Amino acid sequence: ADLLLTIGAGLPARDILSRGQQKQVIIGLCLCQLRSMLKASAKESCLVLIDDLGSELDEDNQSILLRALLDEGVQVIFTMLSEFQSR
Repeated sequence: ADLLLTIGAGLPARDILSRGQQKQVIIGLCLCQLRSMLKASAKESCLVLIDDLGSELDEDNQSILLRALLDEGVQVIFTMLSEFQSR
């Protein structure tokens, strides 16, 4: 999907947000879509694949993302180049 997100006075988000912030926005949109799909499918099983979880996200945001996914009751498979420290 091609989306043009703007911030403040209509400035393109890609020009204002850091790469990490852009990734957070995209993840938020994907989580909303996931919730919508899960509600529509009467909570059938779901598997979420995430490639390179650590790219552009610090450990706190990685934990937030994984907790949000697990709270939705989905199975998660992710890859990353560094070790993940669960909290």
